[in-house]
Amino acid sequence: MGQANTNLSSIGKELDQALKTGEAQFSQMTTPSNPLEVFQSGRRVALLSKTSGKYLRCLPDGNLDSLGILDAYSNFFVNSIAPNRFTIRNCGYNTQFISLAGGLLTCRGTGGPDCEFSASITTDKYIILESISNPGHNIGTLNTGAITNPAQTLKEHLAAHFKPMQTNTADTALKEVSSSLQKGVNEVVTSGNQFEALQNGNVVLLESKLSKKCLHIRADNIIDTLGLAEPSSEFLVYVTQSPTEQLYSFSMKQNPAVHLAIQEGILMGASGPLDTCSQFRAHIVPPNFMAFESIEKPGVFIGSLPDGSISDPTKTSSADEASSFIVRHQKLYL
Repeated sequence: MGQANTNLSSIGKELDQALKTGEAQFSQMTTPSNPLEVFQSGRRVALLSKTSGKYLRCLPDGNLDSLGILDAYSNFFVNSIAPNRFTIRNCGYNTQFISLAGGLLTCRGTGGPDCEFSASITTDKYIILESISNPGHNIGTLNTGAITNPAQTLKEHLAAHFKPMQTNTADTALKEVSSSLQKGVNEVVTSGNQFEALQNGNVVLLESKLSKKCLHIRADNIIDTLGLAEPSSEFLVYVTQSPTEQLYSFSMKQNPAVHLAIQEGILMGASGPLDTCSQFRAHIVPPNFMAFESIEKPGVFIGSLPDGSISDPTKTSSADEASSFIVRHQKLYL
């Protein structure tokens, strides 16, 4: 782990530069005078919800909400098929399209007819996205960020109104980042403020205080803390804002459909939609550790023993060294 912290190869420097370029691109957002102009091939767009005041985004499980910040998961590539007929592909999960199939709006589409939309404009220059295959079915979100039922979302509903924010530049930096990642470069950073690592979209390693190694999900789906800085130990952070605090979920970077969850008192790699079983409250443990408490079962913590085995979450508290982890991260928006 120490070598990963100190040795930065020339490829790593390329990755760092690509990330900086990518972040700069995400900050270059403009509101076009004619919002419909953004829905042309090669454009990249973020959709700001009128009701939630945040961005439509793709979640690790392929669902959507409108609680996004400006990162790859709230940016979409546009591909025009015909005049005012286009698909919208996510930048972060770049093989996944917004689709309306079986009455459900998700970001699990593959680019077929269920992924095609048209846009219309309101008098105050918001846009409405209507399904081509299901006319009258519109994308919409509530002020909580939840997705509305497309069949019941009418064009006059504020839930269906989005302000398209165009990214001025193409996706070169994202491709550079992806290329560098494929070379296996991994710069691991330990922040003095552990909450800085727990940002939406970060890739993190959770290093156990007791085993001195990383939490990981093995090929047989068993979890332990004997991992190294390797794909099975890398987790994408997903942040949900509750009325009073931020909640955290951890999905595998190499398989975002699998996430950490405590179910029936057992820490496991679960699949399916993110729910309270896979959401955690983060506690600072001095001097520089963190503990993760189950939202579903307050007082129940992720924990590890010195031999790398997982402790019984129902018998692990924030006072136990077993629950202490160092969060090491690389800030990747892919």
